Amino acid sequence: MCVLFINDLDVGAGRMGGTTQYTVNNQMVNATLMNIADNPTNVQLPSMYNKEDNPRVPIIVTGNDFSTLYAPLIRDSHFFGSLRARVYDDEVKKWIGEVGVESIGKNLINSREGPPTFQKHAMTVEKLLEYGNMLVKEQENVKRVQLADKYMAEADLGEANEDAIKIGAFYGKAAQQVNLPIPEGCTDPSAENYDPTTRNDNGT
Repeated sequence: MCVLFINDLDVGAGRMGGTTQYTVNNQMVNATLMNIADNPTNVQLPSMYNKEDNPRVPIIVTGNDFSTLYAPLIRDSHFFGSLRARVYDDEVKKWIGEVGVESIGKNLINSREGPPTFQKHAMTVEKLLEYGNMLVKEQENVKRVQLADKYMAEADLGEANEDAIKIGAFYGKAAQQVNLPIPEGCTDPSAENYDPTTRNDNGT
């Protein structure tokens, strides 16, 4: 028994605007994860075909902005399957709460009682609506966050420095294009308007 844990998936497989390339490695990662999600018991190695079903392996993924990932990868495409999975998710959480996090390993690996079993619960309309609303909220949250759009919009020094440009306090790229009021300095260290960056006419 094992678990596949992928930390910060969006950093390697995500795309932030048009500045990041969609490389072959990105395609392979997304394709492999899509294959596992579509048919988790029949994942094949290159140039091999195994007719026997593979054990299902849980995959835990973390990230900061899943909106940068391949859209079908994060979309709950199998609606009824997603709803049914929620029931067992609740049962697993309940079981973990009963045995405790520290005792998970002892109850899963080489346990005398065997692996844990979960009964199939009858679905009610109220429960289906509850899980359906949870799915909708998750997808809305992905669309709402869109952290990558914010990062890229501010990276081009547009809106991020708009206030500084208006008040004349931004002396970066805009100073080369706009006539900003830059205070004149003096090379005399004893003067009130002494500016160490000021140069004399002779270049010193």
